[in-house]
Amino acid sequence: MKRILAALTFLAVVAMAVSGKVLTLPSAGAQEATPQSDAAGIQTLGISPVMCLVFTNLAGASSLDTARCVGLDIQGGVPPNAQFIADLHGDGDGQVEPEDFAAIDLDGNRVHQSDRHEQSAGNGTLWVLAWVQDDDPVIFKTNRGYFRPGASPAEPTEREWVCDTEMEDEDCDNDGIAGDGVVVARLRSNVGTLTSDPGEGRVTIKQGTDEGFLDFRIVGEPDSVEFLTLENTIQAGVVDRDGDGQLGSPGECPLPGDAPGFLAANATAERAIVLAIVRDSDGIPVTNAFVEWSTDDEDLAVVARPLTPTIDLGAFGFGAPNILCGTKKPGTVTVKAKIVRTAMGVTFDEAAELDEGTIQFTVKGLPDSIQLKAEPQTLVCDGQAASKVSATVLDAAGNPVAAGQKVRFDVRVLGTASPITATTNADGVATSTVTPLAGGTAGVPVVVSAGDVQASILISCSAAAPAGEAAPPPAPPPAPPAPSGGVAPLMPHHQRHPFPLGEGEGVSAVGRLPRRPLQRRTTHSLGGGLSCLCTAPRATDRVAQRCHVGSPARTGTRDPP
Repeated sequence: MKRILAALTFLAVVAMAVSGKVLTLPSAGAQEATPQSDAAGIQTLGISPVMCLVFTNLAGASSLDTARCVGLDIQGGVPPNAQFIADLHGDGDGQVEPEDFAAIDLDGNRVHQSDRHEQSAGNGTLWVLAWVQDDDPVIFKTNRGYFRPGASPAEPTEREWVCDTEMEDEDCDNDGIAGDGVVVARLRSNVGTLTSDPGEGRVTIKQGTDEGFLDFRIVGEPDSVEFLTLENTIQAGVVDRDGDGQLGSPGECPLPGDAPGFLAANATAERAIVLAIVRDSDGIPVTNAFVEWSTDDEDLAVVARPLTPTIDLGAFGFGAPNILCGTKKPGTVTVKAKIVRTAMGVTFDEAAELDEGTIQFTVKGLPDSIQLKAEPQTLVCDGQAASKVSATVLDAAGNPVAAGQKVRFDVRVLGTASPITATTNADGVATSTVTPLAGGTAGVPVVVSAGDVQASILISCSAAAPAGEAAPPPAPPPAPPAPSGGVAPLMPHHQRHPFPLGEGEGVSAVGRLPRRPLQRRTTHSLGGGLSCLCTAPRATDRVAQRCHVGSPARTGTRDPP
């Protein structure tokens, strides 16, 4: 993950003239480069002259200074070429350090096999940089490809090269200080009639007892293009906010300037990341290929930039990144990516096949209506109970909007929503948890908005026990029937009360009153042919007893105890 974030961060802004248009690839500035080996004392990096040319052109260097990328191993001049490039893209402290090249170290150490640019302007060259510590000779050896110590075709080509220790500066960087600098070797995939086979290779660098290495791969020329996407559905909605007639401004459809920017763009409903993967004839992904982008209907969607190069994207492999943005209307849009040989007026890879590929995206309409559901919709408003509110956002055709549409949940009174802003999933649904505050009685209105549409729902409050009091327990079960020939047994929820049956009668019965304010009717056998029917209303009423002693019936009343 660190590598993919770094690679996207180092998509430093590239200016490329294509049909009068300028391409910008983003950058957050140089960060730490990734030297391949340093445990043995020599750090190494591989730099493509193509990436160097493109990024140095953007940085505002003159044509003469941009050409320093073609001769990065030439240490003459003020300053030497390697130092100039390091200062331009790095911290400018006058020291040539590995991290100074981070912004242009995006090629993945891949070298094109059949490129024939003898002056190292193309993809058949890899600059091998080695940081040395003393003034001993520096020896470069490779098991694939050839070293070209100079630009003249007449110079010898070998798989071993030793820096010229006869120079004034014995570590070959011509800075006048022995043993402190960087040595640059020119590795070629082919020279003259010699062409190296494709495959993995390794350069080994030695100086005295110190050793380092650089792994690389020789690949075929760009042959085919395919796509890698994280999604294939976006939403309309990107407009020209500043009225400049283009969509490259912030908030419109710019190519992001860093990794967080790419991830943020992909998280919106209107934008999606799309990568063009370029492969050679053996199916191996290649870097330093240039891809031209277009859509078949700009009223449906546009791409952020018309031309991007393939670079090392770490966990995502090798590809040319771009952003697709939905614009005015829904429908199906076709995106085309085509391999080209020329950029910035320079032919970088004359052997590249001009293959092209297409991919389709569904563009959904803008939010038109919102369907709401709360689970539960009625609850005790005690500050603890919560309801899950789901919003299904639909376009004018009744279809769910794209994933990533922002939805806002506003609780106007007596409650909270978390989160306040959510995004829709692939089904057009966003959710939030609403918690009514304690003491609410009227309910909690929730207003939900997405784009230009709104909807609302009321979460109702049910009755709650007064503060500090428990809710009443459930009603007791009915009493069992009285056994034959005796008085019905007392239940745990009954109390004994003697009831007078009439003045002067001297007859009483044991009645049963529930402990709780519930009404019951119970018939009791008193023996001797006597029975008593007792009725106990709510505790606030008078209690009436109706007793049958044979016939006729007599009635007595008493106040509840």
